[in-house]
Amino acid sequence: MPDASVSTIRRAVLPEWYPAWARELGDLYFSGTTCLFVLHGNVHDLVYCPVKDEPAYCNLPEFLASQLFGSWDLVLRYDLGGGLRPMSGGDAGRLQAMAQYLAGRLGEPGSWPRDPDNVLLLLDRLIERNLLEDEPTRRKSVCVLLDYAQYLAPAGDLN
Repeated sequence: MPDASVSTIRRAVLPEWYPAWARELGDLYFSGTTCLFVLHGNVHDLVYCPVKDEPAYCNLPEFLASQLFGSWDLVLRYDLGGGLRPMSGGDAGRLQAMAQYLAGRLGEPGSWPRDPDNVLLLLDRLIERNLLEDEPTRRKSVCVLLDYAQYLAPAGDLN
């Protein structure tokens, strides 16, 4: 159970209209207990996501990119059909900043691999390089969304 200071931070950061699961995810993240989440179940449902106080709905990846991780420097989405791509939640300036950063680190998007093994290696190198950045202020906050993760790392015996 998160302590009172975490709840205070969450209330200050997360809008009241967030769904319960998003609030729980926020509590867990802000508590510092975890930074990896697996969302499952009705992941193709629409999520309430008002725009300028007008009722609206969006898909889960769009909600994550625009709301939950809307202030993060880099949100990447990978799926087998679409490949790896940045998501900005509709913010053109943010998308351009992400694209410039990625082009400097990974090259042009057309050269990025599409197969899961090589994409995961590419992501590993990108995250490692970010973590090893000498100047802490140059480190980016990074979110990686993996659609259909069960096909990337199927269940199996770990032995």
